[in-house]
Amino acid sequence: DVFCLVNGAFSPLTGFMDETAYDAVVKGMRLPEKQLFGLPVTLDLDSVEGLKEGDKLLLRWAGKDVAVLEASSIYRPNK
Repeated sequence: DVFCLVNGAFSPLTGFMDETAYDAVVKGMRLPEKQLFGLPVTLDLDSVEGLKEGDKLLLRWAGKDVAVLEASSIYRPNK
């Protein structure tokens, strides 16, 4: 999902969904701004213990740094 976000494949998204966007997509398949969007795009972590909004996370893949993410919304989705 990181690569899709970076390359614009999930446009108009510019990052992972916050809780408001997630809920809107799950309930109505639309972003809060009303654009059609059929799947939630989130960064699912095993644990968020010690993580707070504003913290920066280094995302790595295959041993390489690929992105820096600023935690702007931390929530537990209703799966």
